[in-house]
Amino acid sequence: MNYSKGLLILYCFICFFFAYCATPTFLNAKGIEYNRQHFITTPITMGLDLKGGISIITELDIKSYIKATLESKSPDIESFLHKSNIRYSGIDIRDNILQIAGAKLNNKELEELISALEKTTCSQCVAVTKEENNINVALTEKHDQIITTSLIERVIEIIKKRVDESGTKEIEVIKFQENKILLNIPGIYDIQSIKRLLGTTAKLELKEIVLPDKQKAYSTSMEALPLLHTNPEQKSQKLYVYKRSIIDGSMIVDARALNHIGEYVVSFSLNAEGAKKFGTYTSKNVGKYLGIIIDNKIISAPSIREPIRGGSGIISGSFSLESASELASMLRSGSLPVALTIVEEKVIGPTLGESSVHSGSIATVIALLCIITFMLIFYRIWGVFTNISLLLNLIIIIGIVSLMNATLTLPGIAGIVLTLGMAVDANILIFEKIKEELRHIRIEEGNISKKHIIATMKKSYSQVMRTILDANITTIIAALALYIFGMSALRGFAVTIIVGILSSVFTAVGTTYFCAAIWCSNFKAKKLEM
Repeated sequence: MNYSKGLLILYCFICFFFAYCATPTFLNAKGIEYNRQHFITTPITMGLDLKGGISIITELDIKSYIKATLESKSPDIESFLHKSNIRYSGIDIRDNILQIAGAKLNNKELEELISALEKTTCSQCVAVTKEENNINVALTEKHDQIITTSLIERVIEIIKKRVDESGTKEIEVIKFQENKILLNIPGIYDIQSIKRLLGTTAKLELKEIVLPDKQKAYSTSMEALPLLHTNPEQKSQKLYVYKRSIIDGSMIVDARALNHIGEYVVSFSLNAEGAKKFGTYTSKNVGKYLGIIIDNKIISAPSIREPIRGGSGIISGSFSLESASELASMLRSGSLPVALTIVEEKVIGPTLGESSVHSGSIATVIALLCIITFMLIFYRIWGVFTNISLLLNLIIIIGIVSLMNATLTLPGIAGIVLTLGMAVDANILIFEKIKEELRHIRIEEGNISKKHIIATMKKSYSQVMRTILDANITTIIAALALYIFGMSALRGFAVTIIVGILSSVFTAVGTTYFCAAIWCSNFKAKKLEM
C-alpha cells in the first residue's frame, strides 16, 4: 500500500505541534514545574463552575444618562431660539427637566420646537410644557424604556469586549433585574483590575479649548473641565471647552499602548468619517488648542501646529504600561454609554468543586478504556490502530483548546467525552466496509492475498470518506447553532464538540491509514484481515 512520505511527515508534524501546545496543561495537572517561556500556550483555564472566579453586579446610572441626553439637546434648543428671535434668560437642567427660563412661546412656536426636538429622538419621546415664564422639556416614560433596553444591550456587548477580547473565556454577562447586569468571570481573582475596567466609561472626546478672550461671553455651549497634571503636586486647574465634540470615541477603529520618546502613550486611529472631520477641523484651526478629554477630564491640551489628515493621534498623560494598555483596550471595545455602579462584588470558589473535575477526569478515563477494549476485541490489529488515533485525538483536542485560550467548563468536559465516543465512528465505517469487501472476495475466489487486502483498503477509504464528511459536517452545523444562539454553558459544550469532531476526522482517518500503510510495507498484510 503506497503512501507519500512527505504527507506522513506533515501529519506527524501537526500531531507533534498540538502535543507541544497541550504539554503545559498536562504538566500543570500533574503539578510539575516548567519554564513558561518555552511554550506558546498556557494551561487551560477552568470555568467558574470548576475553579471559581469573580461575580459582580453593576447598576446602570440611567438618571445621569437622561441628564446628559437633555444637555446634548441644549445647543439645538439654543439654535432654534436664536433663529426664531425668541428671547430667554437662560437654560438650566433640574430634576431631569430642561428648563428654558424667561421664554414665551406661542402655540405655533411650541409645535415647531417639539418638531425640532423629535428629529433628534423618537416621536412621543419628548414632552414640552408651558409655565408662566418658562418652557419645560422632559423625556417621557416611553423614552426611558427604550433607552434602558438599548443601554443594557450596548453595555453587555462592551463589557464582553473589554473583559474577553478573544471571546473564548466563557464569561457570563446577562441582564439582572430592571437596570442591573450580572458579570461572572471564571478563573480570575484580581477583582480590582475588573473594577477598573467597569468603573471607567472611557468616553473619549476631542473638544476645542475656549480662549480666555471668549470666556467672558460664557454660555451653555461651554463647560469647565479639570485638567490632569503630570505632576500631582500642582494645583488643580480647570479649562473651558465647547460642549460639542469635534470627534468622539465611536469613530475610533483601533488603539494601542506604545512607548513614545521614553513615556507610555496610547496611539489611536480613526475611521473615514472621523479622519475627515479631524482633518477639516485642524486645517481651519491652526494655532488653537485642542482638549483631549477622557471621562470629562482633560488629559492634555496640545496646540494645533499643522493640519492632521492621517486619521491618527496620540494620547499622553503620565501613563504606566498597565494603565496605557487598559485605556487602549477600553477604547478598542468602545466607551460605555452610561456610568456603572458596582452594587455587589464577590470572589467565589468553585460551585461544583474539585470533585467535579475529578469525576469528569474519571469519566473520560473510563470512556477511553471501554472504547479501547471494545476496539481490541472486535477489530484486533485495526483496533490497535484506532486506539492510537484515539489517544492522539485527545491530545490534539487539549492542544487546540489551549491554543484558543478557551475556558473549560463542565459541559466542555462532557463535550470531550462525547467526541471520544464519536471518534471511532469513522474507523468502524471503514473497517466494516473492508470486512464486507473481503467477505465477497473470499466467497468468489476462496483465498485472500496481500494484493486483495491492499486493493480493498484503498477502495474502502475512498468510498467511505464522503459518508464520514457528510455525517460530521451536519454535526458541526448543529454545534455552530448551539454556539451562536446558546448561553455560555452551551457554548463551552459546542466549542469542544466542534474541535473534537475536526480532530477526530483528522486522526481517525489519517492515523489508521498511515498505520495500515506502514504495516503493509513491512509485509504483514495478511494479518490485517479481520
